[in-house]
Amino acid sequence: MKIALNGYFLRHPFTGTGAYLQNLVQALRAQPGLDIALYVPADRTTVPRELCACLRPVPCSPRLPEEARKCLFEFLLFPLAALADGCQILHTPYFAPPAIGLAQAVVTVHDVIPLLLPQYRVSPLVAAYGLVVSALAPRAALLLADSAWTKREAVQLLGIPPSRVQVVPLAAAAECTGPNAVQCQQLEELAPYILYLGGYDRRKRVDVLLQAYAQLAEGSAQPPKLVLAGELPRRQSPIFVDPQQLAARLGISKKVAFLGPVPPSQKAALYRNALLFVHPSEYEGFGLTLLEAMACGVPVIAARAPAAAELCVDAALLVRPGDSNAMAQALRQALSDAALRQELARRGLSRAAAFSWERVAAETIAAYRAVWAGSRKKEGRAESAHSALPGS
Repeated sequence: MKIALNGYFLRHPFTGTGAYLQNLVQALRAQPGLDIALYVPADRTTVPRELCACLRPVPCSPRLPEEARKCLFEFLLFPLAALADGCQILHTPYFAPPAIGLAQAVVTVHDVIPLLLPQYRVSPLVAAYGLVVSALAPRAALLLADSAWTKREAVQLLGIPPSRVQVVPLAAAAECTGPNAVQCQQLEELAPYILYLGGYDRRKRVDVLLQAYAQLAEGSAQPPKLVLAGELPRRQSPIFVDPQQLAARLGISKKVAFLGPVPPSQKAALYRNALLFVHPSEYEGFGLTLLEAMACGVPVIAARAPAAAELCVDAALLVRPGDSNAMAQALRQALSDAALRQELARRGLSRAAAFSWERVAAETIAAYRAVWAGSRKKEGRAESAHSALPGS
């Protein structure tokens, strides 16, 4: 079976979609009987060396603005190139169905945030993009959802029958599940620290974490440092909060370290050196950093958002979303109770062991086969109908 994957997010390796794409392709290539082709715009996209063998560059006009090039590639150039190469499955690993080849299209839905939260429709162009994607999604052969929560949201918002949305949970990167990473001197100098790793858009509620940490610091002479990792926003906006500005306003700038983007090779060490991992987000489609932290044996505190509760079950301290007082209390409780931290770490490791990229690959391949079988069945019915016409 020849599988085409939209590789656009290889240019964004630090995002959740970029990590999903790289891990999925590597897991699929380890399975027998598959021919994997990874389609990317033919420009300066940086590709991991191990994926070069399956790369298929697609010419795309460099004169167009980036947003227009992205849409052109997603909707037309990727599926046209894949179909011309005889690919039987067209998989887009994020919420952007192709405009053609939909009978063979598999689309991964990590979340439906742009459809659910109006503040993410920041311009008419973004709103129009959401409308096009929403119109195409119900016509795709199959959607893959990261969690049961995301499946429910997709079914309700897109009007798709539940039978055409399959839940395939993600997994932690191999670095998080392997032997202990080499210790990093920079992290040892920061330790002990509380860790947040992720984005800074407002749904992530980093503001709640900073407010909770300010309460913790106020009542403690020498609290652990708070380490915030992830690409910082260029400025405050309706979507993004500026954590540096807020830390300064709260008087905790000297107690907070901003690491910026973290290369995948360094993430495991970052997790494993942490006293606690905190995930204050009030809306997620899955929560990959939660799973990575648990796989690294780090005690977790998280907001009780639906996807986070589904993922963590009893392996984290869950607090009311948006409640900085509850978050501060959870921080105090975990920091003062070593036995609790040890128990959370044990439960997290046990929970994370249920997820693997081998399982993701196996369930994704099963989805591919079901779509291909259904496509062939439709072709057979169409040929039978044509042969039954007078004069055939």
